[in-house]
Amino acid sequence: MTTIDIKGLDWAAVLAELFNATQPYGMGAKAPDVKKKITVEQAQEFLDSVKPRAITEPPRPGKAYVEFGGGVHTGRYLYGHSLELVFDQDTVEVGHYNHDNGQGLAEQVIARLRESGEGGSSG
Repeated sequence: MTTIDIKGLDWAAVLAELFNATQPYGMGAKAPDVKKKITVEQAQEFLDSVKPRAITEPPRPGKAYVEFGGGVHTGRYLYGHSLELVFDQDTVEVGHYNHDNGQGLAEQVIARLRESGEGGSSG
């Protein structure tokens, strides 16, 4: 799996940029809630809506949840786009994202976000 350092970047800004760099994927293009682009605010609303899974509940493949240690799994699809990202403190796991959307795409998106200076941490 490929992990990228996102220290100093806001998770919502990273999520929005990664999302906006992709197109609806496969059957996701026909999803009733499909979106072409999302704002940082919409990304933050999504991250805020993800619920922790119970300690007795196994991870549900493809579904969004918060890990016991605080890591956030976005789930397989978000608004029709194939993401399957895992945010954990100062990193984001992008292996599935790159597999579905193009090898190295996540690294390019994060590099552009850093260069733009628009992904600063809000905390």
